[in-house]
Amino acid sequence: MATSHFIVLRDGLSAAQMGDIENKLDELPGITSVVSYHKILGSGIPDFFIPSSLKEMLKQGGYQLLMVNSSYQTATDEIKKQMEDMQTILDAYDPDAMITGEGALYQGLIDTSGPDIALTNFLSVAAIFLIIAITFQSITVPVALVATIELAIQINQGIAYFMGVENFFLAPVIISSIQLGATVDYAILMTSRFQEELRAGKTREEAIKIAADTSDASIITSALVLFSATLGVSSVSSIDLIGTICTMLARGAVISAVVSLFFLPALLYVCEPVFNVTSLHWRTAPNASAPDSGSETEAAATK
Repeated sequence: MATSHFIVLRDGLSAAQMGDIENKLDELPGITSVVSYHKILGSGIPDFFIPSSLKEMLKQGGYQLLMVNSSYQTATDEIKKQMEDMQTILDAYDPDAMITGEGALYQGLIDTSGPDIALTNFLSVAAIFLIIAITFQSITVPVALVATIELAIQINQGIAYFMGVENFFLAPVIISSIQLGATVDYAILMTSRFQEELRAGKTREEAIKIAADTSDASIITSALVLFSATLGVSSVSSIDLIGTICTMLARGAVISAVVSLFFLPALLYVCEPVFNVTSLHWRTAPNASAPDSGSETEAAATK
């Protein structure tokens, strides 16, 4: 038995109606057993013969309880479809019937957390976007950097999909938030180094080569630290949720580093003219000022 459903029905249903409900529920795919007061009592035992203490366990306050056992695992598409079919059967006899239990609670959590997951992803991306925009005083630089890390996140989650790995429904939002925050510094480091070399008078090609050569050690070191820490937790944890999240974080750290080292330099090189137009002080430091003409004349006279 993988999942137990608990159904609350009106107590006023006839024995024939209860028999129909039980038979139809028994016929649903994945249902292993149906337990109810009516099924236990049968037709040969008078109602008054049942002790009140036992009756109150299954009948109370004008309602009665059914327990339906299923072979399906919770939080799966199969259990969702099963509960929908059960609700369709129940609505024909009691529109106010309710299904509760582990499967229903998980499904309710999935349904209510959907908007929260979308909002969390939006807020995390917006926060990172704003921080990068203020740091580089640019509109387009944060677009390029966030897009790079989001690409790494989608690759990470896509690998789990193509491998057929079933993840807990909270895993994607946790992974996207942590991986974005933990690895966006790879892109910031590369871009900052690129901008420094441009301000030093280097060409685009020279600047991106220097930035890539000088940033790779820091990016690889940071990625390996995150990879080792999360992979270690994943290997020793006996909790599936923690193991799944740590495995995806470890894989995400490596993917983000690879994307930052091989994809981001090409993107920065191609988009640099756009950065120059849409950013403040992209190639010139904010405190840099033009040389004073009088000083230049005096220096020339001294020579």
